[in-house]
Amino acid sequence: MINFNEIYDIVNKLLNNKSISSYKINQDTGIAYNGISELRRGKRQIKNLTIDTIEKLYHYQKSLED
Repeated sequence: MINFNEIYDIVNKLLNNKSISSYKINQDTGIAYNGISELRRGKRQIKNLTIDTIEKLYHYQKSLED
């Protein structure tokens, strides 16, 4: 079973990856561009996201690693 810290680290890895644009994450996940941009600039925190959004970001990062 994956714990929250592992999920957080994986989502954070995606958000800190400068080789993937916020636009690309938006297009591939359906998560609002503005929300992704705010996360990357520190205006929003991962812990305040919905489970659905965290799940999308987590699975997107995992798909990039495959």
